[in-house]
Amino acid sequence: MAVLEIRRKLLPPGHPDLAESLDRIGLLRRRQGRYKEAETAIREALDGAAASGETKKEDKDKRIALYTNHLGLVLEDRGKSAEAEAAFREALALQIKVLGAHNRKSRGNGV
Repeated sequence: MAVLEIRRKLLPPGHPDLAESLDRIGLLRRRQGRYKEAETAIREALDGAAASGETKKEDKDKRIALYTNHLGLVLEDRGKSAEAEAAFREALALQIKVLGAHNRKSRGNGV
């Protein structure tokens, strides 16, 4: 976690690199079965991505869709089916908005 703490000191809270690090930590915690920690990290990544100053809204929306999908996976692992479904639906809606309904990634769970 030392690298994360360094990033927190060097980067502003909404920086895309910080959000990406938090999302990856969340995915790692998920693989370790540490679902509560995974959820916390991914939610923080989502907050950072939402507050991001990314200049291209499309890039920001893609990032939010990806992290929302990851959150859905963790919520599903935690037995929170209704919340997981809501997260998956939100991720899919964002993905369709960014990529279009006819894009291959929008038709499956390719978030």
